[in-house]
Amino acid sequence: VLIWEAAPGSRSSSAPCLAVTANIDAVAGIDYSLTAAPVATAQFLNVGLKGECFSLAQHTPVPFTPPALAVPPEHNRMVYFGVSSYFFNTASFAYHTAGALIFDITDAMIPKDIDFRLNTSTFAAFLPQVSPGPAQHKLSAPSAPFLNIGTNGVSLQPVVDIQAYAIYPNGNLAPLFLLGLVSWGPWLRWGAPRTAPRLGKGFPLPLPAQVQLSDPIVQFHEVSGGSGAGPATRP
Repeated sequence: VLIWEAAPGSRSSSAPCLAVTANIDAVAGIDYSLTAAPVATAQFLNVGLKGECFSLAQHTPVPFTPPALAVPPEHNRMVYFGVSSYFFNTASFAYHTAGALIFDITDAMIPKDIDFRLNTSTFAAFLPQVSPGPAQHKLSAPSAPFLNIGTNGVSLQPVVDIQAYAIYPNGNLAPLFLLGLVSWGPWLRWGAPRTAPRLGKGFPLPLPAQVQLSDPIVQFHEVSGGSGAGPATRP
C-alpha cells in the first residue's frame, strides 16, 4: 500500500507530482518518462523510467538501445535507483550532438607541476621550421565517447582529435598539425580535477516535490544480459 499526505499549498491532494523532464544545464536535459505502467506488489513498487539525456537545442534519437536492467533483490532500504551506462552514454551523445565537446587549451591552463609546456618549442623535434612561440590546442571528439561500468568501477576510453595551432603576436592562429589521441596519461590526471566540480553538482533525480534522500549508498552490479553494468543507489 502506498500512502502519502499532500503538503499544505500543494496543487493536488490525490497524488504526488513527478516531472518527466529536468534540465541538467543550458545544453542538455533528462527524460524521466515512464517506460511502462508501474508494478505494485505486497513487497515493493517497481517504476521503470526512461533515464535518457537529450540536447535541449536538438532532440536527436539515440542510435543505441538500453540494456536490460534489474535492481538487486534487497529490501533493507526504502528506495532503490538502478542506473546503467546507457544513461551516461546518452548524456555523452547529447553533449556531442550539441557541439559541447570542443575545448581550447592554452599553456596557462596546464598545471606547473606537469612536465609539458604548450608552446611551439615542444614540437621542435618534428617541426623544426616553426619559430618559438606560444601554442594552442583545440580538443574535439569525432564521436561521442562511451563509458563502461563494471563491478570494478568505471572506465572511459575517448577518441580525441587535437588540432595544434601556433599563436601569432597579433593573436591569430596558424594550424600546425592534427593528431588523433586514443591513449590518456598526464592529460587524464589533469582533466579529472577540472571535471570534478561539474560532476560534484550531480544529476537531478526523479523525485516528487518536497522529497529528499539521506544516507545514500552506491554499489556496482552486472547488468542483466551482460551488456554492461550500472550503479545501484540505495538511499
